Amino acid sequence: MQSSTNQAKQRCQNCLQYGHATYECKNQQTYQHRPSATEKLFKKQPERQLIEVPPKFEYPTPAAYERALEEQKKEEKRKAKEELHCSSRRDMTLRV
Repeated sequence: MQSSTNQAKQRCQNCLQYGHATYECKNQQTYQHRPSATEKLFKKQPERQLIEVPPKFEYPTPAAYERALEEQKKEEKRKAKEELHCSSRRDMTLRV
């Protein structure tokens, strides 16, 4: 026989109550519905939220990330210069 502390923690697999083992059970067996594999497969899953990955983790090394940042800054400067150049041309054509 087992000690009373172990018996209190033990769960019967027949009636699903605590305090006795399956071979000691005098209760009726309880039915537990378990979903089938097909039910599990077709059960609608909650949509997962996408997590934004910080840009520095998209590059294999920190140096590659730094190079990409530098290129991005150069591109922004080039676009700003181009925009400034185009706007000054428009001003000249409007004056004439």
